[in-house]
Amino acid sequence: MSYDGIAVRAVVSELKGLLTGARLDKIYQPSKNEILLHLRNNRQNFRLLLSTLAQEAAVYCTNQIRENPIQAPLFCMVLRKHLEGARVISVEQPGLERIIEFTLEAYNELSDLVHRRLIAEIMGKHSNIILIDPATQKIIDSLHRIPQSISSYRQVLPGLTYIQPPPQEKVIPWEITEEEFKTRLLAQPLSQKLAKCYLNLFGGFGPQTCAELISRAGLDPSQPLEFCGDYELTRLWETFNEAVQAMKEGSFQPEVIMQEGRPITFSAIALTGFTDADRLSFPSLNEALDYFYSHRLKDNSFQQKKGNLSQ
Repeated sequence: MSYDGIAVRAVVSELKGLLTGARLDKIYQPSKNEILLHLRNNRQNFRLLLSTLAQEAAVYCTNQIRENPIQAPLFCMVLRKHLEGARVISVEQPGLERIIEFTLEAYNELSDLVHRRLIAEIMGKHSNIILIDPATQKIIDSLHRIPQSISSYRQVLPGLTYIQPPPQEKVIPWEITEEEFKTRLLAQPLSQKLAKCYLNLFGGFGPQTCAELISRAGLDPSQPLEFCGDYELTRLWETFNEAVQAMKEGSFQPEVIMQEGRPITFSAIALTGFTDADRLSFPSLNEALDYFYSHRLKDNSFQQKKGNLSQ
């Protein structure tokens, strides 16, 4: 699976249309790693799940119903204090980072209109959900507090100034020309695999996206760069440029890959390396993510019960 910067771009594009102007009615924290927001917009109800689980960190709209603890955890109570009844003003992604920023407006205890920003950082085991005051950039609180003993570069604690995670310093894929594409590619170590070259160069690409784009050119992602001549480089550019221009325009083809009746991965773009029988298409990436994670949850629960019975 690949909740990379391209997947975040697809999700943000969809959430802008669904949630801009939405009212945040209820806030829950089903587990120590998840926040569930109930929103209403244009007479429709939405459940927005923000998960920081290491292997399942993601943000998406879901139809799943989660059980909630009787006593709300501290961070959930902080969110309720600042955000219940708020309206979503914007949903943004900085560059192609795996970060989603929700800006909301709400009334404080003095009935003054204020802005708050809820930031979801989707970074595997380092994922976090942070509430800040955008006027001062000060952290109000976070799902996971990060003191100096854990990170000397960036602490995430109430009262501190919010600092974004270190940027990747990579090229935005659709801002590169054919000449720059070939030059930057050939500047990589010749013994390096093509997929690794793409991963090092282009922002927003996870390993799965890199492998797919290279495969579309008829090449093996594990092939070393030194075996690429002018023909191979031209093929790589043509398939790369066609794909990234579609991404730039917000044109995606969400899919979930099934094998032996189980979902094994998802993607914001078509995964042409799999057979048609294995590929399930969805009208939106939010729906694909909800399908993937809900079936994954059921499968994990089944495997756990199976293991318990075996014991």
